Amino acid sequence: EVLIDEEKKELKIYSKIENNFFVISGIGNKEKTFSTLKNWQITFENVYAKTSSNNLISDTYFSKYGVRGCLNIYDLNLSDINFSVKNCNLENALELLSVKGTIDKISIDNSKFDGLDVDYAILKVNHTIIQNAQNDCIDLYSGNYQFINVVVYNCKNPIDSDASYTNFENLKIFSKEQKNEFKKYKI
Repeated sequence: EVLIDEEKKELKIYSKIENNFFVISGIGNKEKTFSTLKNWQITFENVYAKTSSNNLISDTYFSKYGVRGCLNIYDLNLSDINFSVKNCNLENALELLSVKGTIDKISIDNSKFDGLDVDYAILKVNHTIIQNAQNDCIDLYSGNYQFINVVVYNCKNPIDSDASYTNFENLKIFSKEQKNEFKKYKI
């Protein structure tokens, strides 16, 4: 189910099918230049009630669609975007590939594997809160990243990144045992 409110600039995606995903891609014009997404609130929530023993997306999806995440953003300029992803059972909750710009807020809750996966991007992210990722909370590869006000909680691996191209300001990492300290942080 996809709900779009163009006036409020809200996109809400409710996945009711197991292993479903959503893609927003910005290249499609004849000049092959990136489109711009500005001031939108984008929400993805997996509301599929049944849990499966095989929660990893199949190789068929990779070859057919080329996606690895519940919410996939490709080839876009971003300006003051807010992302919220809940209950992802694919490889990445939020996958950003080849994007540039600013994100105001990222909120990810309950990811079967990685929370945030970013590749080949140039990004500034003002607020990030990721909780309950069963692998990496934040996985960054080949790009230039600036994260301000980051809180991660209960992740197998809080951050997988090459420090040479990533800057974290005001980073807080909490383990499962630090739940009470984590509760103070809300975006």
